[in-house]
Amino acid sequence: MTDGPTYSTLVKSLVRMIRSQSINRHQLALAAVALTLRRVTLEDDLVVESPCSCRFSASEQRAMGLLVDGLPIRIGKIREGTSCAAFLSQVREASQAALARVVPFPEMLRILGINQDFERHPLFEVMVTFHLDKGPQEHLDIPNCSVSALPVHASGSKFLLMFEWTERSKGDWMLRIEYSSQRISGPILP
Repeated sequence: MTDGPTYSTLVKSLVRMIRSQSINRHQLALAAVALTLRRVTLEDDLVVESPCSCRFSASEQRAMGLLVDGLPIRIGKIREGTSCAAFLSQVREASQAALARVVPFPEMLRILGINQDFERHPLFEVMVTFHLDKGPQEHLDIPNCSVSALPVHASGSKFLLMFEWTERSKGDWMLRIEYSSQRISGPILP
């Protein structure tokens, strides 16, 4: 369901909650995914991955293009009876703590003594993203040209499970769920 007054009202309510709880859209997505994973996996201490533009070296800072690394975010224990406000605060703090202590992903694997098998590693297997409305096309102001977004997705799965949220316009969000059919087959919900 992506159309109609009910959907639009839901998105507007979520935006109001984002403002009232001093979180951002990505943190709301993290919270939703964490609660979903808790329900499906019965785990209450979760680590998910978020994209991070981690340009540490001078050459990376000068390089053109998109350099994205994985940022592990440990949501921590999700306790029964925790209020919505307390849980969103927990997610915000986990997200900010992860950003404050960024370590390049290959370095993290080296420190932990984990082989760089990018198909599978024990740190996290779930990616959570949130793309804001307009994105790069907002900055493409070319005389006598119109710029519009065209959603394109690579074939195949890059992660075991990815929740990719996109704000298409004010009041219109889309969630795309991508998974590895080679590692997840059949229904996963109890």
